[in-house]
Parts: sequence; C-alpha cells; structure tokens
Amino acid sequence: MAVERPPRIVHLLDSLRCGGTEKALVRLLSRFDDGAFRHTVVTLRHAEPQAGDLPDHVGCYAMNLAGRRWGAWYGLARRVRRWDAAVLHARNIGTWVDATATSLLVPGLRLVLGYHGRDEDAPLGRAQQRKTRWGLWSKARFVSVSQKGAEELSAAGVPNDRLAVLGNGVDVGAFRRVGLEQRRLVRQSWGVGADSVVFGTVGSLTPVKAHGLLLQALAMLSQSVTNVRLVVVGDGPCRAALMEEARLLGAASRTTWTGWRPDVEAQLSGMDVYVCCSRYEGMSNALLEAMAAGKASIATDVGDNGRLIRHERDGFIIKPGSAAALAEAVQRLAQNSSLRQDLASSAFRRAEAFDLDSAARRYEDYYRTLLSSKRQR
Repeated sequence: MAVERPPRIVHLLDSLRCGGTEKALVRLLSRFDDGAFRHTVVTLRHAEPQAGDLPDHVGCYAMNLAGRRWGAWYGLARRVRRWDAAVLHARNIGTWVDATATSLLVPGLRLVLGYHGRDEDAPLGRAQQRKTRWGLWSKARFVSVSQKGAEELSAAGVPNDRLAVLGNGVDVGAFRRVGLEQRRLVRQSWGVGADSVVFGTVGSLTPVKAHGLLLQALAMLSQSVTNVRLVVVGDGPCRAALMEEARLLGAASRTTWTGWRPDVEAQLSGMDVYVCCSRYEGMSNALLEAMAAGKASIATDVGDNGRLIRHERDGFIIKPGSAAALAEAVQRLAQNSSLRQDLASSAFRRAEAFDLDSAARRYEDYYRTLLSSKRQR
C-alpha cells in the first residue's frame, strides 16, 4: 500500500541574496518538520550565496532569469505541476505577479502572497496596489511578517479573513552560546579597548537604513562622550558615500566598517548597544537578533520596532530621522552602564517570546488551515 506523501510547499523568491527576507526563510526551513510538509525553494534569479545553507531535505531550483522576465510563470507552472505542489508562497511583493499568474495555470494550487515590507514608509503605490488587486481576484491569501505590513495591506483593500500576521523568529540559543572570549576577540579585531562603549548596527548599507544618522550623532558627541565607538556590520551601495561622510564629520577614526560578515552572533557579542535607525522596517530580524544577543537597543519608531522594544524597558524608541534624538539616547546609555545592563537583560527575556521554533509551528499551522479550507474561484 502506497504511503501518502506530505504536501509540498514551494517558496518563491527573487534570489537568495543575504537580505533579511532570505535569511529568515533559510532559518525557518531548518526548523520545519519535514514529516509534515515537503519544502522547495525557487528563485527567479540566482540562488547564491545562501543555497548552500538550506537543509538537505529542502530542494532548491534557480530559474536564473536575467532582465525582463515576461512569461516566466509558464516555466514555473510546469515545475509546480511536476512537483504536485499544494501551496505556492511568494516571499515578497516583487514575486507576486509571477506567483499569481502561475496559480491561474495550476488548478487547485493554493496561493499565498507574503509581504515583508518595502523601502519607504508610505501607502502602497499604484503598482503595488495593482498587484494586490490581482492577487485578490485570483483568491490569494496574504501573509505579513509585521502588524505594520498588515495595516498597509488592509488599507489597500485586503479583507481580514484573507490576511494573517506571521512574525519572524530568532534562534535565541545560537546567541546564548557565544561567550566572553569570543566577545574579547571580536573587539580586539575592531581595535576597541575594554573601556570603550561600542554602538553597532547590522544591515545592508542602503538609503532606507539611514546610517548617516549614526555618523551625525557620533559627531555631535565627539567632545562630550569620548569613549564611544561605532561599528557598522554590512555592505551595500552606500558604503563609499557613508565612509566619505564619516571623514567629513570627523567621525572616521571612531568608526569601524566590517563589511558583510557571516558570523553575526560573534559581531553582536562585541557590541554594547545596538542601533536601528531605519526610515522603514517591517519586523526587523536584525533587531530581534540584537535582543537575543542581550543588547540594549535604540530603534526608530517605524514598523514593528515599537512592538518589539518596549520604550525604557528593553531599550529606547526614538523619532525617525532625528540625529539629535539619537545622540541623546547614545549619550544616556554610554554614561550609564547599569542602565545598559538592565535594558539588555530585559531585551533578552523579551526575545525568548519570539523563539524560532514557535514561529515555524505557526507557519505549519497556517499551511494546515489553508489546505483544509475550500478553495474558491
């Protein structure tokens, strides 16, 4: 007698670059129960550099498309039918058109359009609204990783019964395993002394992350707080401009640029305070990781930052775009080690509520409910 195989979930991304959406999916896939569902990752473009980080039981297929990709859904639909997929989960708005067209070519396929945020704090534009309406017409369900994103989708016309919030999770244990010796070595590699207070950030060097605010705040404090150092972990198109800005502000000698690093746990261990000064966020994976690493944080009041960090309990929530507000928060934490420790301890306990295994179970429960419901046309 043939054994019934678990349903297959196909996760569609543009690529597997080292962004927050991609890293979050790779981590989730490592915690899914492979006896409950089979998982396959499809990238419209390349599957590097994270394809090698996928679990062995997760398949990966790169379509390696270049330039315009009109008609890509025909090839995707053939693959989805061949795999007998039950669910196609498009993992951000850039893949919605391909996923929606594919679902129309594969009868019975459940379509989930995932929303992870954008690069601006504004209502969905006309192009995004068109994609949303097409998804609604094709009977797609929508999933946001943040409450902020759910509010944006709701404002664009997505009804509550077709919208769910499935937040990100963090592997708290991975950060707990990093010890004091690792912290010492990391700070040594930065050229940072034991008496320095290190404010750091992790993320792509892109305009939405507003790294320039950190440099401006550091320059403001150059006379009043002399033991503050800034460490920026990450890379991106704004790196050269940011380094020049640091030089012009007189902050270059107090700033370390590590570039992209695979050892985020170790890099965070060397910091004393984490800063997220973004103009826009959904649910920030980097902020969750900083909390799991036991770091007091300063975060702008965008996206779900204020839901993750409770002001003056786990860190500080400040006004977006204000270098003065950031400088004030930096100064307060730099000069009060006991406050830093209290906030850090509270942040770590808070991070435990966002455990990665729990996040994976919520996704699996969502897929079960989706597959048990009648698909309407």
